[in-house]
Amino acid sequence: MSFEGISWRKRTKLIIFLFIFPMFATYTLFTIFPAILSMVLGFTKWNGINIAQIKFIGLGNYVELLTKDRIYWIALRNTLLFVTFALTVQYILAFILAILLQQDNRISGFFRGVFFAPQVLSLIIVGLLLSFFLSPSMGLVMLFSEKIGVRWAKPLLGDKHTAIYVLILVNIWREFGFSMFLLIAKLQAIPKSIYEVADIDGARPLQKLWFITIPMLKEVSIVVMILAGTAAFRVFDIVYVMTGGGPFHATETVVTYIYQRAFVGSRMGYGSAIAVTLTGIVFILTILFLYLSKAGTRKY
Repeated sequence: MSFEGISWRKRTKLIIFLFIFPMFATYTLFTIFPAILSMVLGFTKWNGINIAQIKFIGLGNYVELLTKDRIYWIALRNTLLFVTFALTVQYILAFILAILLQQDNRISGFFRGVFFAPQVLSLIIVGLLLSFFLSPSMGLVMLFSEKIGVRWAKPLLGDKHTAIYVLILVNIWREFGFSMFLLIAKLQAIPKSIYEVADIDGARPLQKLWFITIPMLKEVSIVVMILAGTAAFRVFDIVYVMTGGGPFHATETVVTYIYQRAFVGSRMGYGSAIAVTLTGIVFILTILFLYLSKAGTRKY
């Protein structure tokens, strides 16, 4: 492309546009357009195959979803369980390990790599391996428990009371390493002089943690919690591979339920309605969390 005869200002604007356009076009094609399409399909009845059979039914999908679909509420409850554990147990675990491994040495580097490793592993492979380990007949966990004299009465993934918590622990195991790295990065950016002044004033370790470290981590903690929460809302692979949403929908999440309804059950309109409700819930909770976080920061 020739820039002859074009002023420097117009040339700069054109170059900026050429750099931005591919990203904007990709975002529009794969994010904005599917979101708008889902909102439109939420008001229709469609099997996802024949476009000629699309039928507008207004709020019919939403009425059925909110008043008649018991499984949806089970899936929403399970999803909120994933989110709750991600915002509490996962964050606390990541925070403790970040405090312990913030120093740059070989031991800390080794354990950082170990804890971050699940992030780069395929969830499909991880799910299959863990399903094998937890198998009631030949799983390593069951065999080891028998060796130490403990015999599980029921298979962990086959019991509707324990399966969801096994999946939550697996999800925490995979996700906490990323949260830990974000916290470590912020910890290493805190000026050492602040701690040195606190030492001169006779501050104890717990006092430095409470009055220096935790306040300095507030902003990155908000980011960590938002990322962990949104990841928990989207959990799919582990559930699909390890339990398929069973037994009896006990581990069904909203995302797996969208898949079951839209693609397995050939109810694309209904699945789109579920997706829209999930997006709305995530948006509202994120705004509420940011508002409460900013209010707490102003108070502090």
